[in-house]
Amino acid sequence: MFTEYRIDRNSRITWVCGNWDASTTRNGASQLTSSSVIGRLLWDFVSGRDTRDYLQAIFHWAHGHDITLHMSYRCDTPEEERYYRMSVRRAGDDEVGVKHRLLQRITAPNPPQFSLHDGQDSSARCSVCCRYQVGDAWIDPYRTGDQMWMRGPFTVCPDCRGTALDTIRYSLSADISNRYGPNGPGTAN
Repeated sequence: MFTEYRIDRNSRITWVCGNWDASTTRNGASQLTSSSVIGRLLWDFVSGRDTRDYLQAIFHWAHGHDITLHMSYRCDTPEEERYYRMSVRRAGDDEVGVKHRLLQRITAPNPPQFSLHDGQDSSARCSVCCRYQVGDAWIDPYRTGDQMWMRGPFTVCPDCRGTALDTIRYSLSADISNRYGPNGPGTAN
């Protein structure tokens, strides 16, 4: 299962894949039809300033390189963990193509309880790994079974931010190697 879309340099959605409407309906967002999202800014659908900055950095990188960037993330439901891969690539001079592919679903035998009022007080939730910040720790409620109180904003935790930087560095190295050979620019071959 996958969904795919393209955005222009202004982050406006210019195209969505043919299975978009079926996918959004299956995921409980039937109001987000292809006709309702094309022409709108992607940021209309993204929560949290840190999450927006994270995605903007990835899309900016993709505009300038010929290598597809692959980023793993989770998009859980209360009953299951869902592991995805986002692939981002330049699509022509002015667009970036983004593809989200479901890799694995794990049904939680004892799903965590989420509440708007009770449970551990979370100050933030990571948009990438779905862990919650409680004090200085980042907790995965699917591992602990804790009841979480969701009051904090969406963000990107330090671990996921570091993984993204490592992925971009690795991809940049591959891009340089593709453009200039194994010795890189300015070196004798």
